[in-house]
Amino acid sequence: MKYEKEITLLIIVSIIGMNALLYTWLINMLFIDSETITAGLIAFVGAIFGGFITLIGVNKTISENRRKDDLKSLASKLNAINKIRDYLYSVLEKIPYEDQDFKFNITFWGELHHTLILEISSLEVLILGRNVTNALNIIGELTVKSRSEVFRKDVTEHHELYSDLQEEIFRCLEVIDNERKYITQSYNEFIENS
Repeated sequence: MKYEKEITLLIIVSIIGMNALLYTWLINMLFIDSETITAGLIAFVGAIFGGFITLIGVNKTISENRRKDDLKSLASKLNAINKIRDYLYSVLEKIPYEDQDFKFNITFWGELHHTLILEISSLEVLILGRNVTNALNIIGELTVKSRSEVFRKDVTEHHELYSDLQEEIFRCLEVIDNERKYITQSYNEFIENS
């Protein structure tokens, strides 16, 4: 039930109010000059009702703000995951399927490493959780390794490096898509329950 706490609190306050009215009646019956006591009891009951109404208002305000914050958090996670997903797909489009010259390889791995570090270090990635961060870190480690191999000219055919990169990106996209499904499902459930 949506307002179960408020209803329970209203019942308690009503019982206290009825008791206060009963005590007021008893005091009027037992004491001759009881107007001051009656006024005090009425003020007491009024304070309890006023406090109850304030409590309900504050509780609703806090709940609404918490709901808005949760909705913003889920929306920013979805935006971040879509940004990273788009970035990885753009990297996939840039991967050459043939061996390239030395200059192209150095440039490719250097730019990839630089932009990947910017993506991994962004706060957007950090809010996505450990799985996504770990998957991106694996790609980052691969770019460092591949770049150093290209610099040392240990590799004569670079298509193996590119296929390893492609394989890791597909693994990372799988992790990202799983996280994206979870966040989207949470977002939709949140919207339905609001």
